[in-house]
Amino acid sequence: MPSIVNVYDVVILQIGIYAIDSTSLGYCFIAGRYLCHR
Repeated sequence: MPSIVNVYDVVILQIGIYAIDSTSLGYCFIAGRYLCHR
C-alpha cells in the first residue's frame, strides 16, 4: 500500500505534467520516477 506522501507526490506530478507539457516526452521526463520507471 503506497504511503500518503507517495500518493500526494503522484498527484502533484500529474498536475505538473498537464500544466507544463502534455507531450509524451515531457510526460516521461517530468513523471519518470513514477510512471516511466515502472
